[in-house]
Amino acid sequence: MRHAPSGAHSKSIRTGLVAALVGVSLLLGGCSSIFLPPKLTSTPTNETVAADVAPYYHQVLTWKSCGNGMQCTKAKAPLDWSKPAGASISLALIRHLATDGHPLGSLLVNPGGPGGSGYDFIRDSLSFAVDKTLQQNYDIVGFDPRGVNHSSAINCYTDPAMLDNYIYGLPKAAIGTDAWITEVEQQNKTFGGDCAKYTGALLGHVDTVSAAKDLDLLRAALGDKKLDYLGYSYGTLLGQTYANLFPKKTGRLVLDGVVDPTVSPFELDADQAKGFELDLRAFLAECPKLKSCPFTGTVDQSMASIRRLLDKLDATPIKNSDGRELGSETMFTAIIFPLYNTANWPYLVSLFNDVSSGSAKVAFELADAYNDRNANGTYQDNETEAFTAINCLDRSEERRVGKECRSRW
Repeated sequence: MRHAPSGAHSKSIRTGLVAALVGVSLLLGGCSSIFLPPKLTSTPTNETVAADVAPYYHQVLTWKSCGNGMQCTKAKAPLDWSKPAGASISLALIRHLATDGHPLGSLLVNPGGPGGSGYDFIRDSLSFAVDKTLQQNYDIVGFDPRGVNHSSAINCYTDPAMLDNYIYGLPKAAIGTDAWITEVEQQNKTFGGDCAKYTGALLGHVDTVSAAKDLDLLRAALGDKKLDYLGYSYGTLLGQTYANLFPKKTGRLVLDGVVDPTVSPFELDADQAKGFELDLRAFLAECPKLKSCPFTGTVDQSMASIRRLLDKLDATPIKNSDGRELGSETMFTAIIFPLYNTANWPYLVSLFNDVSSGSAKVAFELADAYNDRNANGTYQDNETEAFTAINCLDRSEERRVGKECRSRW
């Protein structure tokens, strides 16, 4: 029953159910690198750094084959950059070697989120992430930032049903009431307590500044004098943070879908909300031309119909075959997910028709894809947990009644 975002999120740039539904076939990279070259260790820059961080900057990375012509490794980073001599964490990396055999260097890639897995992004969607020219000239390196998936990761539950309740659970009180605010606040407190219980000290050190410092040690361990970097969505904020911290070590940065770090979280949410409304209006304008479109009036009339549908779901949720109930918040998630690509519009038609008929099947399929939930009730990764933790550290002004740092970039 987590509070739905006013502007939702762009999640991470990755493949998912919707891409599969529209028949998008992404080429898996690495066909030209079936046989690994003999060099499987990195040559660090061995640059002069403070003694307490030197073991991290000077570490030698040992790569191993991990399928599809890819190589994988793990690096060490300080848990707390203010106390680098203390505990350490691991950072997972995967790379596709430059196909011409003479790389200009490493190109590190972040798909967004926060909480998106750069490791999975490069492993599963190399040709979607970068074009052939970049593959030819750079070693493409995907990495999971601290707190994310294959790296030392945030964990907030022992049973996936606990995360189900956080994401999909319905409030008992009417949305917007004082009782609802109290209920949401308590749920967030419980979720945060579980995250602290199952994650430990890492939970307080997954902020973007710490992740940017990790980027610099990865650059040095990989042997690059300057960082070449490609960031999508939230990844642009990580890239901007790095450039601000290490301007003399910043190489070529490509920032796609820039997050403006100067705007408040509330302004960002408002801008996202406006964007989704524009996209939804564009869909509704074209919907009558699509087969089985349930909307026949003007765009404003159709928007009013959707508002009534959301209100109806709040009053009378629709039970899914697995027992979960569809309310307006999950329906909102199901609506926004296909809006990122006009090719997905037919699935919005299916969604509205299915829900109007009293079924929650399509809505949960879309919402589950958005939340990386498998059909058996488990989750593919920890993006929801990592995203929440990172945002709550970065956006401390949202840590107050009724808020849960819930806007993905």
